[in-house]
Amino acid sequence: MPDLDDQGSQLIETIGDLVDIAAEVSPEEALEGFDNTVTEVFFRDWPTVRSWGDSLYERMQDDLGRSALPDQDPRSPESGNGD
Repeated sequence: MPDLDDQGSQLIETIGDLVDIAAEVSPEEALEGFDNTVTEVFFRDWPTVRSWGDSLYERMQDDLGRSALPDQDPRSPESGNGD
């Protein structure tokens, strides 16, 4: 059985790295600047990663009974700004 604590830590670190890259490089810059190997690996592997992430996100959302993101509607009681 995999060590989920180690994999969870690795996932947090990897997501942090991806967030840093996304903050530093626009999609346009990435497409123009990354070499062919990077773009080919991303194009090949992203659909699998995205599908897994979407599935995990949906399961977590179902388990928590709410969205993982804060509600941005100022009228919503969950935002604390509703009447």
